[in-house]
Amino acid sequence: MKIGEWENEVRKNISSIVDTKTKYSSNKELRILVGDYNRASVSNTTSVLESVGLNVTIANSGIEIIERIKNNEKYDLIISNNIYDSGHCDGPETLMRLREIDNFNIPVIVLTVSKGKRDMFVNGYGFNEYMEKLLTQDKVMETLPKLFKDLEFTKIESNKSA
Repeated sequence: MKIGEWENEVRKNISSIVDTKTKYSSNKELRILVGDYNRASVSNTTSVLESVGLNVTIANSGIEIIERIKNNEKYDLIISNNIYDSGHCDGPETLMRLREIDNFNIPVIVLTVSKGKRDMFVNGYGFNEYMEKLLTQDKVMETLPKLFKDLEFTKIESNKSA
């Protein structure tokens, strides 16, 4: 699959599994590269991140993440799944290969179904941060300010159903 094809496919039917009716804005223009092979998961992750005012690009594998960085695409943050369906380059290997790129200094968050494994991923593998699936607005607004000082989210819209 060519770079960008996966994103086009996912964006055709993007939806959130969790509630994203409340919209927020961010005081920083952050560009985030999200890597995940599962259509439902990446759709939810993208919907959540965009609902809090962040700009998202989607990759379907660790290999695509690495290719995008080597192609000098600019991102402020990478959120990588722990495991990729293709069997090539899981989350920790993706991180290791990214760190081998000259001048690579983008924070990388692992997004995983592995519950309670923050210490293993952050202290063991060296990810900058850890978030558990399913991603929610609260998790994003709690985690990202740890990496980006002065990052704030402001509620701009709330669609409450009666």
